[in-house]
Amino acid sequence: MVTDDHLPPRNIFPKPQPNDVNLITVPACSKCNGGSSRDDEEFKLYISLKSGMEKSHCRKLHDSTKKTIQHNSRLKNQLLENSTNLYLPNPETKLHEEVVVTQFEPKPILRVAERIIRGLYFKHFGQPLVSQAKCHIWLNDMITPDNKADLLGFIEDMKISGTLVSVGTNDEFAYLYSGTECEFSTAWMLTFNKETYIFGLTEKQPQPERSPYRFAQADA
Repeated sequence: MVTDDHLPPRNIFPKPQPNDVNLITVPACSKCNGGSSRDDEEFKLYISLKSGMEKSHCRKLHDSTKKTIQHNSRLKNQLLENSTNLYLPNPETKLHEEVVVTQFEPKPILRVAERIIRGLYFKHFGQPLVSQAKCHIWLNDMITPDNKADLLGFIEDMKISGTLVSVGTNDEFAYLYSGTECEFSTAWMLTFNKETYIFGLTEKQPQPERSPYRFAQADA
């Protein structure tokens, strides 16, 4: 059975959602769609903690995430095991303040990010990105001095020739995408609450093999 898969997961949009918010959906089989709920919860936690609480809609997302943790013992235990209390200097007061630093297992976050990009690829280009065409994902913490220059180059190119799409009434989600002229077919930058960035590159679709029979027919 075919269902609607929300891109990104709708749990990052605080409730109640205004009637004029048009969330993005793409068709997906019910097994694939329903099987991603565990990853979606971890993705929500990741976006919530990365977004801070300065904006009202971010506070609503944070409150919603707290309720999710309270009712999900697996996620709660995982958060406790991967969190550490540190004393770090506050740039404004110059005083050391206690903060909680959380490490995330990147695989669930990367899986959701890839699902978003593959779904958006289908939405904009009218065909699925086949499994042989890999999707390369970088989270904020995965950008290193070795790849930073190349990724920034892609981002600058996207700002010039790409297309920006915004979803939600409070910048909950926006993405920038464009085609490329290298070994990758498209470049994507996903932005959540103007705070969390995820960058992706998709490989070119493999060309279908030419049938030897049709080749012989053409030469006949």
